[in-house]
Amino acid sequence: MSITNHKLHRLTVFVPLAITIGIIQFLRHSPSTVSVTSGIRYQQSSSIMAASYQDYMKEEYRAFLFATHPTHGMLLLHCSQKKNKPPHFQTPGGHVDKEDFDDAIARTPEYSHEGPALLITACRIGVARELYEETGIDVRSALDRLHPVRLRENSDSDKSIFCEFKKRLFFKLSLDEKDFVAAGIESMNSKPPPLKIRLSEEHQGFIFERDVSKSVDMLVEYSGG
Repeated sequence: MSITNHKLHRLTVFVPLAITIGIIQFLRHSPSTVSVTSGIRYQQSSSIMAASYQDYMKEEYRAFLFATHPTHGMLLLHCSQKKNKPPHFQTPGGHVDKEDFDDAIARTPEYSHEGPALLITACRIGVARELYEETGIDVRSALDRLHPVRLRENSDSDKSIFCEFKKRLFFKLSLDEKDFVAAGIESMNSKPPPLKIRLSEEHQGFIFERDVSKSVDMLVEYSGG
């Protein structure tokens, strides 16, 4: 499951950098940290450490998820009803709401209500909520299964959250058969596996894709490439 230089170039040009690196690192099974604060590069002098609940609420943070099944591949949702966009595939995710931040504070009373730990927790809650709304897959009570995707290499000068790019945070999830719903629809694959999800009105189907290059092409199409 390798990506050619041509594919990598196309993906780098047409897809946001976070998605490019995220897919590559995810499908190469990069190491991940499972603690609530994973995804954070702690630098006491960093301005992000001083960010508070109010600061985060002024921004429009989004969280996205690379959800894969070890046998069938990456779960991609099909959307055909967005204005000014042709039919395309995308990963589960969306906006992180005020309620997600409120829930993060309620779940983590041991943390002060500022700094990246709050943001990471809120984004985990938000992306788990979006996954449930869009697919019926429910990991809302198992947030430790959502691992931040490393979007940049470690650096002493790096003072950012390593799973964040332009107010978008990226996570990964390994799916198993128990995650899927009993009553739902099958995938659009020519030979669909016996795994069903419950789609929201936002999406009209889904597919499992095992091939890295094809996953790249599908997300490039969404980006307009």
